[in-house]
Amino acid sequence: MAHTGKDFGADLYGLKQVAKSHLSTVSDVYGSAIDKCASALDGVDGLAGVPEQFVAERGAVVDKYQQAHDSVIDLLRKTRENLDETAEALNQAADQYAEDDRVAAAELQRLIDDRGKPKPE
Repeated sequence: MAHTGKDFGADLYGLKQVAKSHLSTVSDVYGSAIDKCASALDGVDGLAGVPEQFVAERGAVVDKYQQAHDSVIDLLRKTRENLDETAEALNQAADQYAEDDRVAAAELQRLIDDRGKPKPE
């Protein structure tokens, strides 16, 4: 990675592309997984109505599934939040570096004008 000038502007464009497009796309995949996991819970709702004599000593299957489900959803949400925060930090870093280096900022703007603003695919 260059540290100044035109080449650095191209590197900053790459950082913005990762921040605005690549990480955003991965974050959206996690959002989709969260939605699908939420709908998977609908399939076990009927288990809660099982008569008590059919529930094992360690508790109902639905309770164990709920615990596992909540853990998976929590992990997916935290990962998505981390991806979003990382993307924002990269974007802010690119902006700060561009502000500190006028030639890099000019090249960054030229690339944005030529290629368009990086955005989720």
